Amino acid sequence: MADVSVTAAEVEAYYNRHLDEYRSDRSISFTHIFFAETTIDRDAEKIARDLLSQLRADGAAPAEASRYGDRFLYRLNYADANARSIINEFGVEFVDDIFKISSGAWRGPLRSDHGWHLVFVSRVQRERILAFEEVQPRVQDDALAEKREAAMDETLDELLDRYQINVTYE
Repeated sequence: MADVSVTAAEVEAYYNRHLDEYRSDRSISFTHIFFAETTIDRDAEKIARDLLSQLRADGAAPAEASRYGDRFLYRLNYADANARSIINEFGVEFVDDIFKISSGAWRGPLRSDHGWHLVFVSRVQRERILAFEEVQPRVQDDALAEKREAAMDETLDELLDRYQINVTYE
């Protein structure tokens, strides 16, 4: 089998045929205030709701979040976090809810695997198809791999055509 290469046109054509393979994950940037359910008689959700009213009335900025709530196991601020990383730290229910809320104000309370949260979403990046220029080296590798596989298949077919296999049963 000869060396295999791909032209720029072949790479671009491959990209256009496989757009779904070149998507960015949705991501979100947010700050949260955590409320733990540490005892059976502590209503963490109500505490969060009451603070939400206060934060909204005071126009509290996300930078002030560390002054409120309980210490969270992970981080206070999340920048461009994808759904998978949020699920790992907060749980499935939380990730479903956080991507539904609008940005620019305190929202909640949202339930997580750990308790309740007030959330200030600063940015949401929806899933999108990445521009060719963003993924060109990866697309070139993928197109080359596909072309190599096709060349290998063709070579194997040619070799198999040269031989005849006879099976006899006794």
